[in-house]
Amino acid sequence: MKLEHIGFSTMYDKRVRELSGSSEMKRCELILTDLCTFRCPYCNGIREECRGSIPMEKARMIIDMWTENGLENLRFSGGEPTIWPGLPELVRYSKEKGARTIGVSSNGFSDISVYNELIDAGVDSFSISLDAYNAEEGDRMSGGIKGSWNKVVNNIKEISRRAKVSIGIVVTEETKASFLETLDYALSLGVYDVKIISATQYNELLSPAGNVDMGSREKHHFLNYRVENVIKGKNMRGLSEDDSHRCPLVMDDSSIAGNWHFPCSIYMREMGAPIGEVSGSMRHERILWAEQHDTHRDPICRKYCLDATRDFNNRYMYYKIKEQTVIPVLDPQVFSEEIFAEDGLIRIGAGDLCFDNAKDHRDLFLALNERAEYRLLGCCMTEDMPQCDNVENRVALMYEDNDAKRFWFVIRASEFMEMFELRKE
Repeated sequence: MKLEHIGFSTMYDKRVRELSGSSEMKRCELILTDLCTFRCPYCNGIREECRGSIPMEKARMIIDMWTENGLENLRFSGGEPTIWPGLPELVRYSKEKGARTIGVSSNGFSDISVYNELIDAGVDSFSISLDAYNAEEGDRMSGGIKGSWNKVVNNIKEISRRAKVSIGIVVTEETKASFLETLDYALSLGVYDVKIISATQYNELLSPAGNVDMGSREKHHFLNYRVENVIKGKNMRGLSEDDSHRCPLVMDDSSIAGNWHFPCSIYMREMGAPIGEVSGSMRHERILWAEQHDTHRDPICRKYCLDATRDFNNRYMYYKIKEQTVIPVLDPQVFSEEIFAEDGLIRIGAGDLCFDNAKDHRDLFLALNERAEYRLLGCCMTEDMPQCDNVENRVALMYEDNDAKRFWFVIRASEFMEMFELRKE
């Protein structure tokens, strides 16, 4: 799946193909404060050592470090970032330093004059929460603030006239029954897109999303992406066995709260440990984390990794394997169904292959021993193979035995990546 299909401006194949330890920063999120005017029931807050509000001088220093490496998209978040003093000034500063687009994640409850000032300063887009389709439920979701839902709805309408607004609908156990009504109402407000997601406390497949009409999906790309995943039975959160074990996304994407940088905002909000302190060595620390951290062994990544992130990391595997030079990449047509060997791994003596022992199998797979009864001819991504139903995140390997008989079988792309250490730059 091409990353452009997701519908995020910073998600595209060119980015993942050029990703390295020295490529430009693409998307960075800065938590300005943990203070908020709402008390949403699903919000986990942030780690204790990250609480409080960041000083202006430090915020500028962080932006300086990000923009020195180029910066495509900068997002200010919280808490509620619009109550942080000096946000318009910081937006103008970020534009002057070279941030190409700037977004703000907000609950939408500040005065409309605040949002207009931010747009005038250079904010391109807003992500605003709307978790209900009526005032009674909406006020409850804000923590019981009377009149909050009406104010947020009116602000969304006004802001949408001047900037891109994406509505975020967080679905909980209590609101799942009214999810479609909330979605229909959100779409009626003339917004740019809608981001539906299950709360971490709920974290179930949003099956009703499969009923969203095609007209709405065609107009809202990220909504369509999420709906398609639901139809395919893919949850919005969590990793499957075939997904990447590494997170290269952190190399050009960053989240900072307090004096710490985290793999992503989800990881931070689930109280995961930071990668390190904010310093000039952050980029290097993030590269090492991307190379060494097994996301499948991390309970936060394994349970809560978002679909867009896992698709990015899987796409990274796809291109790394297709463009590697260790093993020839063959034409998909040579992998005829007649010579597929279901027991191929056992034939070559690698029946115990898994991610954890993949490195130990390198010589075996390359047939680098004098007694080898076969030789490796090449590989192909199964995503490019109709005969494999274009299944993603797998690699087909073609072998030839001493009698010149060919056979092929399939392994996980993550095992292939680990075996040949293709993640390293």
